[in-house]
Amino acid sequence: MTPAVLVLVDLARGGSALPKVAQEVGDLHANRLYRLLLGRVEQAARDAGTRASIWYRPADARAEVAQWLGPDADLRPQASGSIGGRIAAAAAGTNIPGGWLAFVRPVMSVDTELIRRASNLLADAAIILGPAEDGGLYLVGGKVAAPAPILSLTDAGPGALNALRSGLTAAGITWAELPVQRAIETAADARAVRLLA
Repeated sequence: MTPAVLVLVDLARGGSALPKVAQEVGDLHANRLYRLLLGRVEQAARDAGTRASIWYRPADARAEVAQWLGPDADLRPQASGSIGGRIAAAAAGTNIPGGWLAFVRPVMSVDTELIRRASNLLADAAIILGPAEDGGLYLVGGKVAAPAPILSLTDAGPGALNALRSGLTAAGITWAELPVQRAIETAADARAVRLLA
């Protein structure tokens, strides 16, 4: 059974989804890049037989995200608070027996195979992690409600992976990991995977 696909979208003040990229190449190019990455997740979810729900913030970003994705996109406002609390709230907003996959940072290689692999991992592990090269996370998933170690995450950037591994170990919760990917946060990240010239 395919998990629910959740995508947490954060827009910085000024409307940029990739503010560090925007500093170098401008909001227009940064947002075009982000729409490309977001579109890949949506397409991968469709190809896997499910639909991505887009959890956006701030609360007034709905119109902009709808303009990117079209009027039929499944748009939902994120809860407030830390990334862990927002993941938990989004996961609680699903009712899918196959579990949930929350994409928390943009990466290049999201495809149907990644979603299928995550789904297969959930057959044997309560939680799955998508490690980023910088020591953060690009994905957190589960077949149960988000446990305390996820709730305690303050962000998904560097250090988050080890913090979550330690928390899960201490709580006696099993997990599995997807392949490591490079999170796309800066122009250098995008150039490294040939998304920017």
